[in-house]
Amino acid sequence: MSAQSEQENDDYIGFDCPSDLKRQVRIEAAKEDISMSQKARELLSDALED
Repeated sequence: MSAQSEQENDDYIGFDCPSDLKRQVRIEAAKEDISMSQKARELLSDALED
């Protein structure tokens, strides 16, 4: 697997979204040392509860 495709897989959060939103999810996930997809699920779950 190439480095490019590995990077794309790391950036995949389960749905298409604007790059600035994806960047924010990446930052938040890095702070908590979790995957981007896990952080995206947490954020969506929190948003649905509100």
